Amino acid sequence: MTIAAVCHRSDGVLVALAPLGRRPLGLAISAAHVWTHAYAPLGTPLLVPDCAHEAAVKFIRLVTMQTGPMLALPEQRLDGSVAGIIQDAAVSLGFRVGRTSTYLRPVLSAHDTMERFLSEVSSQRRRRIAKGYRRLKGEGHLVRDHLKGAHAAQAFDDFLELEQAGWKGEHNTAIAGNPASCRVCARGDEGAGGLRLPHA
Repeated sequence: MTIAAVCHRSDGVLVALAPLGRRPLGLAISAAHVWTHAYAPLGTPLLVPDCAHEAAVKFIRLVTMQTGPMLALPEQRLDGSVAGIIQDAAVSLGFRVGRTSTYLRPVLSAHDTMERFLSEVSSQRRRRIAKGYRRLKGEGHLVRDHLKGAHAAQAFDDFLELEQAGWKGEHNTAIAGNPASCRVCARGDEGAGGLRLPHA
């Protein structure tokens, strides 16, 4: 695997980046491809938004000059902005663009209520949740609710403190102990309904 990187010639600012490999296309043909994994797509190539089309053109030109006129981009989200930019850039360079093996990826749907959530999980998981609920209820007063938006964000902050105070905090595996994880969680909180949380 190699890394393809495109920088501005004037100031050296990185504008496009992607890991590359080669993959067979039939029995006798192979092509460069943007490396990814079916179970964990990377979302590459990465393009700087301010000059995305220009970066895509330079990226395609760089790769095809080094590896030949064929470039595969597997696991691309076709309704996203990057796929459209890559396609437009390829067409502007005179390349033909084809799509193969398209499919719909599963999406985690949000549930409005705890009851709806429980109705869609397996019976084994429902029993496990019910068992945990009974154990917690034996410790004192317990209220189960389903929160979203700002209310969920506040409850999630409480959860982070609780997790940090337990064995995960002692073993340095709690979310609050990892600044990068905290930043991801903070971005998930942004916007109305950005975070939905079953809360007990």
